[in-house]
This record gives sequence, C-alpha cells and structure tokens, in this order.
Amino acid sequence: MLTASVSAYKPTFLSQCIPIVDAAVLYQDPSQDREVILVIWNALHLPSMTNHLIPPFLMREHGITVNDTPKIQLPNPSVDDHAILLDSSFRIPLSLSGIFSYFETRKPTLEDLQALSDSIYLLTPEEFNPHNSVYADNEDRMLDWEGELVAPTARTKILIDDIPQSDAAVYASLALSSKEQTVIDDNLLPAPTDEDCDLKDCDVELCSLSGILCERTLCARLSARREVAAMMNAFGSCHAAPGSTLLDDDQLPDHCVSSQSCHGM
Repeated sequence: MLTASVSAYKPTFLSQCIPIVDAAVLYQDPSQDREVILVIWNALHLPSMTNHLIPPFLMREHGITVNDTPKIQLPNPSVDDHAILLDSSFRIPLSLSGIFSYFETRKPTLEDLQALSDSIYLLTPEEFNPHNSVYADNEDRMLDWEGELVAPTARTKILIDDIPQSDAAVYASLALSSKEQTVIDDNLLPAPTDEDCDLKDCDVELCSLSGILCERTLCARLSARREVAAMMNAFGSCHAAPGSTLLDDDQLPDHCVSSQSCHGM
C-alpha cells in the first residue's frame, strides 16, 4: 500500500505515515432525487476523521467548475454560485458550516455501488503532485513586470524537461525509438540551409542545431525584447538596442544607464 509522510500545521508535531487510497462516497441530491458516486483518487486515509477535506484546486485541475464564493457575498448570485458543477446537468449546491463550505455525503454500501455503476463522477485527477512548482511558475507568468495580464499568445510555457521530479511514466510516454527519431529528423524537421533562407554569419551556428531551436529561440528573443521595450517606454527611454541582431546580448551603453536611472526615479 502506498503511504505519504504527513506533517501537521505545527512544526513541532511529528510527521505520520498515512495510507493513500482511492475512496468513493455517495451524494444524494434531494432537489433532483438523484444519487451519485463520487470517486476521490489518491486520498489520505484517516479513519478517525468524520469530514472529507478536498482542495478545490484539485477538482478544478480535473476540469470541474468549483464556485466556492458564498451567495451571501455576491451582489447578484445565481444557482450556479456556491456550487460544484460536475457537468451541464448536475450541480452540487454547497452549504456553510460557520465559514467553511461543505456538502453532505455518506459511505456507500455494496448495493449502492452496484446500483449506481452508471452514475459515477471523478472529483480529482488520477495522478497529481501537490508539491510540483510548475503550477506556481505558470501562475507567476500570467502577469508581466508591470502587474498586467499577459496576452495568451505571449505567455511562456514550461517544457516537460523543466518540470522538477517528473514522473517516470511521463518520460516513458515521450520516449521515441531510434527508427522514429530517424523519420522525424529526415522528413519532419529538416535543418534549414542557405538555400531556404538568407542567413547572416551570426545566425548560422544557431540554425545548424535544429529548426525547432531556431524558432523557439527567436520567439524567446522577441518576447524578451518586447519586455525591455515596454520597460524603456515606461521610463521614457527611446534609444535603440546596440546589438545588430537578436542574438546579441541586450547591453545598454554606459551613457544610457544614468539616463534610465533618472527616468526611473
């Protein structure tokens, strides 16, 4: 059985080894007179607890709409507010216990599981790493240096290779055989040549690596120049970049540094 080392909110409390299970609960909607089975993958099994705790982030990551703002805190609430929308036809309204949102469930019997085999909803992804920093990194990339929302086409994306502690199954699913690599290299991703485009001397070394690398690097350089240009515009600076190409480092001349600092003040 899989287990997880879990620590309490207080650092002085010793961590415990908690079993990880796939759990099922039964929800009964009195307004629709309907019962469904809700499955929670990779849940911590604590028999002493009487309440099930589930982060809304996990449900949203699985594609479920979670509107957890109470209706009393909304100017124009609707029936979809303070509710979990499993699909277009089924809604779980939430109640309040003090300031905490909840809905009632119970342990299903074997008869319930057999009778409701066609009414099963998954609440969480089958695989999920709550300690993965990719979510925080992608959230930070939603805003630019001025605190404005970045356009979808300009948002940078994290590659699989950049994900820390990736699951071995992810790498296994991306593995290519030598024959597949040969077909891709020979037919799908031909390296650019002098006949295909007008290359400058400083671009030859970059393009000789890979056609994909050339496009990706160009996009990254253009995005970086856009950020620098936006910052210079905010400061009031209007000098041109000293480099002759995007491959050159963006270094400001010495006589412009003090000028930019004055504008920034």
